[in-house]
Amino acid sequence: MNKKNILAANSALDNLEQNSSRLSDLVHELTELKEDLSVLKDAVKQAHDISQEGNEKLSAFTKTVEEVQDILAQEIRLRITESVAEQNSRLKDANEKITALDAKLEVLKTEALQNNSATTEVLSVVKQIDKKLISFKKKLYLFLILILVPLIYLLADRFGLN
Repeated sequence: MNKKNILAANSALDNLEQNSSRLSDLVHELTELKEDLSVLKDAVKQAHDISQEGNEKLSAFTKTVEEVQDILAQEIRLRITESVAEQNSRLKDANEKITALDAKLEVLKTEALQNNSATTEVLSVVKQIDKKLISFKKKLYLFLILILVPLIYLLADRFGLN
């Protein structure tokens, strides 16, 4: 072998040792990377499990919330229905009372009109009586004057005032 070949072989051996050293470092780094990836994979799996568990709990919570909403909606509908029924009952009672009061007012109005008619008739009779009394009073005054004038004349004649 010649010197050139030996130097080349030596150089190749050095390169081989360097490459072997680099490969060894690279294998070591890849092993560390593999371990890190394994830890990361476990962390991802754990996060996925936690996420899945959270999704399941969220789904269960959502279902519970929907059930509670349905129950509340039914309760609200029931209360509204009861309130409306009670209001309708009160309105019906009030309407019946108003109708009864209207009937009583009509009776009172009719009675008042009848009383008014009777009062008008009584007033008419009283006016007629008053006119007759006034006429009688005038006639009475005239009669008194007719009686008193000759009496005064006779008294004046008797006492000589004439």
